Amino acid sequence: MVGIQFSAGTQAAFFAESLPTSMRYTGSALGKTFGGLIFGAPIPFLAAWIFQNTENGTVALTAIALSIVVLSMIATMTLPERFKQKLNEVN
Repeated sequence: MVGIQFSAGTQAAFFAESLPTSMRYTGSALGKTFGGLIFGAPIPFLAAWIFQNTENGTVALTAIALSIVVLSMIATMTLPERFKQKLNEVN
């Protein structure tokens, strides 16, 4: 739970800084909301299905979770850095 709290606390600023100034508020809100709906809502159902229909469900679910973590790390590392950019710049 500690790791989740660290990521949740910084996630809003991270999303807002990843977008141009003209769309920061709307883009970060839509990204967080749709991300939760698309990936968060069906996960318990998919996990239950995978656990019931595979030989070793724990290994399958661990592999899926690790692949999501790796994909998230790659996506985070490829985002542009905007900390030196002024807030009123549109790029």
